[in-house]
Amino acid sequence: MSLIIEDIYLLDEPTSFLDIKNQIEVMKIARKLADNGKIAIIVVHDLNMAMKYSDKIILLENGSVVASGKPLDVLTEENIKKVYDVDVDIVNNYIIAV
Repeated sequence: MSLIIEDIYLLDEPTSFLDIKNQIEVMKIARKLADNGKIAIIVVHDLNMAMKYSDKIILLENGSVVASGKPLDVLTEENIKKVYDVDVDIVNNYIIAV
């Protein structure tokens, strides 16, 4: 299988400085690209956006991979505590600081 370069989209913090409506719109566009067979690689610090719109997540700490896989397997209370030193609860697939 060959991969044509226009099949890959690299987005670095595409939702920065956007209001919530436009953040959601950008993420929906990226999701639609992926649903249509494209590859969308997105760097985002909003863990809830990552949880909602991603098929796979790579969680990094100081450039090293801490965990990778499905959002619910990667964005765990333990991993978030390890990387961000923040206590959270995950309720209905939504991360809440405690």
